Amino acid sequence: PKFNIEEKPEASSKDYITKEILQLIENASKNGNILRIKYKNKNDEFSVRSIRKYRLVTVGEDGTDVTYLIGYCILRNAERNFRVDRIQNAEELKLKDS
Repeated sequence: PKFNIEEKPEASSKDYITKEILQLIENASKNGNILRIKYKNKNDEFSVRSIRKYRLVTVGEDGTDVTYLIGYCILRNAERNFRVDRIQNAEELKLKDS
């Protein structure tokens, strides 16, 4: 997603960014494409992951709803869970998930 804070100051808010990332994930899923994310884990370490066969799941944690991206991580060759609010960037790859 591209965030133009000069035209839309609210684009800098965490909620706005999360909403944009969720929309991108849903569109990529509808198109059947692989998703690439830049992710910051709970230890503040960054990694870039390509995800296929993914889905969004919302669960309650400490009285708050938290949405996860769950899918097959090509880097780790295994299913992984990613908190959507820790995704720093996402892009839809024009590669069909087989």
